[in-house]
Amino acid sequence: MSSISLRHSNRSYVNIYKTKNKATEKEKTSAAYQEYLKRYLRCVKGVDDNLGRFFKYLKDNNLWENTIIVYTSDQGMMLGEHDLADKRWMFEESIRMPLIVHYPKGIKKGIQSDEIVNNTDFVPTLIDMAGGMVPDYMQGKSMKRILEKGKDKNWRTYTYYRYWMHMIHHDIPAI
Repeated sequence: MSSISLRHSNRSYVNIYKTKNKATEKEKTSAAYQEYLKRYLRCVKGVDDNLGRFFKYLKDNNLWENTIIVYTSDQGMMLGEHDLADKRWMFEESIRMPLIVHYPKGIKKGIQSDEIVNNTDFVPTLIDMAGGMVPDYMQGKSMKRILEKGKDKNWRTYTYYRYWMHMIHHDIPAI
């Protein structure tokens, strides 16, 4: 587990970001949080800048309307909630993944959904959207209907999550 404060003795951002020059634990925690957030936002800015360059290239070369773009992440991220700076916990902040799909030719702008999708659904979806047949042996399901309408009445209503490296690197119990 990675905590912002000194709560976790093995991996505390107070120790990682060298905040010993601060007088109180509260000041150290605040300085560690500010450094953590600054580094996180730099990373987000780098992604944003490069996506802008990529989108410009697609538009300049008349590829924008006919290109499927899937923007996602491996997990959400704790940004200090629950005094955590990690992504392996089963809290709302980290269990939700960003997922944005751009395909003007096949998806209406502004569709939103709260359906439960998994990474295993990405390949079947892309195969389906490209007009291919999704093999029966694939674990995921195409979410094409969800992308088109925001819902799929036959979609899953639950999923399973377990952090498989519990207690090895991050002291996160498998619960």
